[in-house]
Amino acid sequence: MNNTKRAIELYKAVSAEKKEGPIMPSDKTNPGKAARLMLLLEPDQAAGVLEQLKPEEAEELTRQIANIRRVEAVDARVLLDEFSEYIGEIKARRVNGGVEAARDILSRAFSEEKAEQILNKAVPETRPQPFAFLNDLTSHQLISLMRDEPPDTIALVMAYVTPFLSSRLLKSLPPRERTKVILRMGHTGKILREDVISTEDSLKNKLRITGVDDSEAIDGKAVLADILRCMDPDEEQHLLSELEKADSSLAEQIKMQLYTMELVIEMRDRDLQTLLHNFADRDIAILLKGQPDTVKNKLLGSLSDRRRTLVEDEYELLGAVLKKDAETMVNLFLTKLREGEEEGTFIVFPDKYLS
Repeated sequence: MNNTKRAIELYKAVSAEKKEGPIMPSDKTNPGKAARLMLLLEPDQAAGVLEQLKPEEAEELTRQIANIRRVEAVDARVLLDEFSEYIGEIKARRVNGGVEAARDILSRAFSEEKAEQILNKAVPETRPQPFAFLNDLTSHQLISLMRDEPPDTIALVMAYVTPFLSSRLLKSLPPRERTKVILRMGHTGKILREDVISTEDSLKNKLRITGVDDSEAIDGKAVLADILRCMDPDEEQHLLSELEKADSSLAEQIKMQLYTMELVIEMRDRDLQTLLHNFADRDIAILLKGQPDTVKNKLLGSLSDRRRTLVEDEYELLGAVLKKDAETMVNLFLTKLREGEEEGTFIVFPDKYLS
């Protein structure tokens, strides 16, 4: 049986399931899970499925794909194990969803015009973003295109293209220019509509691709933090070190938007149990010092009753601790947190559609 037929059987198997939550009005199908599985297939396989669906099914599946931010590696592994009989060997990995992922699959299944019609009907609020055409480029093509552009232009483009492309572009720059771009991004606020139009027109002339001219409000620090999360830890640390030399205040703000203790609030209890397994009771008690109640309650709530009692006893016995001791434990915890997320051991940034 060829891959496309297997993918179609997979979609039918998932669609026949009872839904897991309030994903859609009907109680007979589960397009949320189907959409996540389609993202794990090769784009051409997913396109083959769309070609066989009824119009309303294609629209619903498109809507779900567009609404999914990403599928984490640990959840991908669970889904692939559940439906392995239909799809054979597929690597469990983190994949991005979103409008562009939906558009890519649609464009492979239908003509460009029909693909846009389905997307616009499925996601009416969808509209092209400035520089959206650049996301169709490979990282090598984008780097070549931006090679002679000034830091302001590079920073503006990086605010709109995907974090993956931005990270590759940033890595390709000479150290001095890279620092200038980081500083420019960190201080980016609102961008004048005229500036966006002018820059976009210049790049469109190079590529002869149509774009849009809407202005957007940009949180440069948040965008830069998202880019850094896509980079290797050593590269991220190197860039933060460069930024700290140039602007220590900005560097501190960026760090605060990366991995923080507040991330544990959205984590699953079983993932926290895995993370805390190698921490001694006393270490956990030190970790709790100075944390807000929401974080304390989440960490304690993930522990077994017996261990929670032991940690609470340690917490009381410790009394006040040195700030540097608490910070050392927090740094160790966040390091393990990041390592586990990158390895797919557990989820740190859960998608709202994951069950």
